[in-house]
Amino acid sequence: MSNENEPKGRLGDFKFNTVGREDVAAEVLRPHVDPAIKTRNLILSLVAVATLAGILYYSFQKEGKKIFAPPAVNKPFERPEINVN
Repeated sequence: MSNENEPKGRLGDFKFNTVGREDVAAEVLRPHVDPAIKTRNLILSLVAVATLAGILYYSFQKEGKKIFAPPAVNKPFERPEINVN
């Protein structure tokens, strides 16, 4: 009985490299994005930007340039006076 035809790289029922080739199988897999998903993401982004712009506009109309003004309370930063009585 000859063992020439039996694959050399065998472990149980698994065969390893029985063809004798050392070719590297490299395939670049890129995710496929559906055009509908691109459109949906674009619309959601535009809605988010418009909402943020609206919030900023409303806030600026309400407060104006007061946000750059110095604080209205001119108390010095000191410890409170202790009242023992």
